[in-house]
Amino acid sequence: MSHDQQVSTIRKRTRDDNSDGTEDEMELIAIHNNLPWNEHERAFKRAYWLDSLMNDRICKVQLRMDRRCFDKLCHVLVTRGGLVTTGNVTFHIVLKVVIKIGKFYIRQLDSSVRYDRNSKWKWFEGSLGALDGTLIKMTVQVEHRPKYRDRKGDITTNVLATCDPSSQFTYVWSGNALRRPNGLKVPRDKYFLIDFGYSNTQGFLAPYNGTRYHLNLWRGTNPTNYKELFNLHHSSVRNTIERAFGLFKKTWAILRRSSFYDKRTRVRIINVCFVLNNLVREENLDEENLLYEVDNDLSNVEGVDKVENEGENFISMAQVSPKWNNFIDEMARKVMNNKRKESMASMQAIKRGYVSWNKQMDNILTRVLLEEINNKEKGDGDFKPQAYQTVVDELKKELGITINVDHVRNRTNIRRRTMVTSHTLGLAQCLSWMTKRK
Repeated sequence: MSHDQQVSTIRKRTRDDNSDGTEDEMELIAIHNNLPWNEHERAFKRAYWLDSLMNDRICKVQLRMDRRCFDKLCHVLVTRGGLVTTGNVTFHIVLKVVIKIGKFYIRQLDSSVRYDRNSKWKWFEGSLGALDGTLIKMTVQVEHRPKYRDRKGDITTNVLATCDPSSQFTYVWSGNALRRPNGLKVPRDKYFLIDFGYSNTQGFLAPYNGTRYHLNLWRGTNPTNYKELFNLHHSSVRNTIERAFGLFKKTWAILRRSSFYDKRTRVRIINVCFVLNNLVREENLDEENLLYEVDNDLSNVEGVDKVENEGENFISMAQVSPKWNNFIDEMARKVMNNKRKESMASMQAIKRGYVSWNKQMDNILTRVLLEEINNKEKGDGDFKPQAYQTVVDELKKELGITINVDHVRNRTNIRRRTMVTSHTLGLAQCLSWMTKRK
């Protein structure tokens, strides 16, 4: 039997056995007739493993991306990264090539970016996104472990990152990011949102210390002053970076535990995972299940209210200043005034019999009606009036919007008619019974 026939026979046999044929690492190696038998065997296994990636489901399980995204990655590695498929391609070479293409996927935002049309981010004019750090486990030599030991006693490295409203990472680094030649660029009229773990300085906007902040602390309560309202909006926006980190770690399992790789290789693996993460998110792959797990993890985190030179156009050092504190006070009062104006406009629209629904209102409508179905508050052919009144009460409590039962009933009917094209699966489940009416 010829060599090509052997490869074809093994591929067919393994497919018939319905085995996934996975291995811990993938190396691109050439199959030559003059290789020893053990190298032939390894080559056949890898040939089958690559062949199994033709299946979209297996490709997602093994690589966290579908076949189309994987094909794009291979094309970019060759055309932009200069990867050559020869017998000398190793794991470390692939790491270097992926880092090389990182500049195409991790890019700092243009200073002219605006989020006026984003319902959450519109309150923070001049924001470039959110900034935070995360700990990733490392394996280092014994003499270096004290330097890498965190407060929980684990050996980790601290990675600093920024992200935009779509949870795309725009900067990744560990160390002094402002002092690097190619470090984090913060224009003087812009800023990143940060939490209590960082100083409230020019270019980095922190919440009010000693005031309710984390989303977990706002359940069932409303802001009572401009500082609390500012912290509530700040927390709901900065939560983007926490969700981005959570999704990042759940996607790339190699980051959740220590590995045998040396420090330098481990850092490269971390950087490669950030590049691949942005590549996957650009392809808009389905992440709903992972996001649900991330949101569930974040909801169980205990909230805390407090914690015990690039030229003239950019910030080169984080310094506390009274001017920046005054800027935050002015912004917080501006948020309060704009919120009042929105509430007044909403009330006037209601008096005219018209209500403009947004995504937040629709999410509350969906959630409440699902709860009412579980509570048996659905009659024959329609929800009971108590169910609609519950939606009215929740909108008033969470968003400060006053509407009546008729507005909720009309919106429910509209959403029922458009749910076939809706991307809100929960709403489809909630209202599917209405489509079965005679």
